[in-house]
Amino acid sequence: MQEDYISSEFSDVVGAQFDHATGNFLIIQNDQLISVDREFNTLNIISESGDDSLSFGKRPQISIDISSGDIYVQNYFPSYLIKVDPITGEREKISSFNYEDGSSVGYFNQGFEIVDGRFFVVSEDGLLELNPVTWQATELSGTSVGLGESLQSLTGLTINLEANLAYSTDLHGKVLEINLVSGNRNLLSSVLDTGSDNLDFDYGRNGIIDTGKSILVNSCSTGHSFLVSKEDGSRILVSKKIRGEGPLLSTNSDLVYDEYNERLLLLNDNYAESRYSNFEYKKIDQIISVDPQSGDRQIISGPHKGDGLIEGYFHDLAVDKRNGDIYVIEPYSQSIVKVDPITGNRSIISGGISAPVMHLMVLVV
Repeated sequence: MQEDYISSEFSDVVGAQFDHATGNFLIIQNDQLISVDREFNTLNIISESGDDSLSFGKRPQISIDISSGDIYVQNYFPSYLIKVDPITGEREKISSFNYEDGSSVGYFNQGFEIVDGRFFVVSEDGLLELNPVTWQATELSGTSVGLGESLQSLTGLTINLEANLAYSTDLHGKVLEINLVSGNRNLLSSVLDTGSDNLDFDYGRNGIIDTGKSILVNSCSTGHSFLVSKEDGSRILVSKKIRGEGPLLSTNSDLVYDEYNERLLLLNDNYAESRYSNFEYKKIDQIISVDPQSGDRQIISGPHKGDGLIEGYFHDLAVDKRNGDIYVIEPYSQSIVKVDPITGNRSIISGGISAPVMHLMVLVV
């Protein structure tokens, strides 16, 4: 499988879905719901923009009820559904969702799919099913239903009713398999198992599809797409490769030139380790070298390269042009850290006292 670019001039598109019944794409552009053919030549406006109270929102997600032909658009914050008549384009807003005991569902996260007339959504910490008549919510998996891997900050959803399984992603770059009958959850794939290749989709939003033997995940943060094997959780990059070989780049900062080794050095956010203290992983930034001629990349130091405990993350980067030694700031422990340019080993040369206030922010050698 390989991605291909689609030549189009569309701008301000905030939602998209493939309509299997017509073979066209549905897109949301400037609050209009538009049907577009596969060649992106013919456009048909299904629903015009109008009343702000019936807006699709800023981060809409489209799903189609094949049994009725009705189109539903979910906005997750604030959480509501817009039902669109595919013939007239009329919109109806559904904004009240409660559990059986009357308590409010609260906010949905991005993850919404209609399969065989069943409406599935994800919340911050659970998988829910909505009754399309009463809009009452039933927890299929979460804090009260099911065993296994905890569900936190879910960001996507795909349903396989034949196997009674759902798949979701989260902010930690995980792919989770959820049994729709028992609610039990398994960790299908973790970025911690991808080694130093940085095959991480960070924040997947709703870009997740069941392809049969694999789960296809698109990262809205990095722009890459990955196939995740259902058999062993392994990941393969299927999006267009960027220039140069080596570990993927995610969010970068503090680019400097290493005069001693004639290379570029930068800090790369490694999402294998969460920046959020209430989750189970800490976050350590990688130091990556880049060959300015070939674009090839190599990890100099990070979770999979070098020894030395780092409490939080690297912030600033400097290089000694006399010998290539690397220095970074670690703000949480208010430390200046020396990094060996060969082994990647990290050692504190000053500081090392944990503090909530980050004072050390700029470093020059």
